[in-house]
Amino acid sequence: MHFPTWLNLVVKNDITVDEILQGTIDLIPPASQNQEITSARIIFEDQIYKTKK
Repeated sequence: MHFPTWLNLVVKNDITVDEILQGTIDLIPPASQNQEITSARIIFEDQIYKTKK
C-alpha cells in the first residue's frame, strides 16, 4: 500500500497513532516463522509499544 493511500485510510477511519503502532507490533509475531519466540518493540517519542511476550 502506498503512503498516501495508507494515510487516507487513517484519516477517514479516525485511527490514532497509538492504535497504528500497537497494531503494527501485534502483526509481527504471527507473520514470522518462529511465532513462539518472536517479539517486537517500537519506541516512538515517549511511548513504548511492544508485544506481550
